[in-house]
This record gives sequence, C-alpha cells and structure tokens, in this order.
Amino acid sequence: AVVRPGGAAFCPAALRRPLLGPGLRRLAAAGAAPPQRSGDAGASALDSLSKVAATGGVDAIFGGAALSFAPPPGVEARRDKLRRLGHAAEKEGGAKREEALAEAYAALEDEHPLARLAGVHTVAPPAPP
Repeated sequence: AVVRPGGAAFCPAALRRPLLGPGLRRLAAAGAAPPQRSGDAGASALDSLSKVAATGGVDAIFGGAALSFAPPPGVEARRDKLRRLGHAAEKEGGAKREEALAEAYAALEDEHPLARLAGVHTVAPPAPP
C-alpha cells in the first residue's frame, strides 16, 4: 500500500482486481441480468424528470416556487430605478449625479437588503473622491 499525502492508503493491486465479484460473474456467465443498483433507479427518475422539463418547462417541475424567493415588486422597481440613475449619472454627471446620489442615499434606509445594496452600488461610482 502507498500512503498519499492526505494520509489515505492507496493499493495499486486493487486496480488489477476484477470489478465483478464471484456471484456476479456466475450470473453474467448464465446470461442473467445483474441486480438493479439504486443508481439505475435514479437514472430512470432523472429520465422522467428530464422529459417533464422538456415538455412542460421548469415551471412544470417547480410550480412557480422560484417566485417565493423573488424580491417584492416595489423593491425590484427601486433597484431598477437606482440602476438607471447610476448609469445616467456616470454618463451625464451634473444634475443626474445629484439626483442619483439623493435617491441612493435614501435607499440606504430601505427595509429590504437588496434595495440597500442597490443604493450602495449607486453611490459608489459617482461619489466624490
């Protein structure tokens, strides 16, 4: 046996052993099908799941569960507004910069963490050095 740096033993002779044990060799010689492993059942379940996804889409599998993780519509609208204001502030400067900073600083007080994060991302680029 060879000891690897992590401490696990590795036996090169194990690689030369046949993969089928004596019982399975007898079944194979007799032409019988080997017993089904649990991985084979998983493969058929995966095939079924793939067919459902291909015909009905992801919603057929998850049934709209992703919507429960989405932020509320008001938060998403504020994030979008902050993103647009930030782009305009970088492009035009001046009054757009002041408007973006005012909205971003107000977003830092929002109750939702994604709105606060959007505020931080909006403040960061146009903030004075």
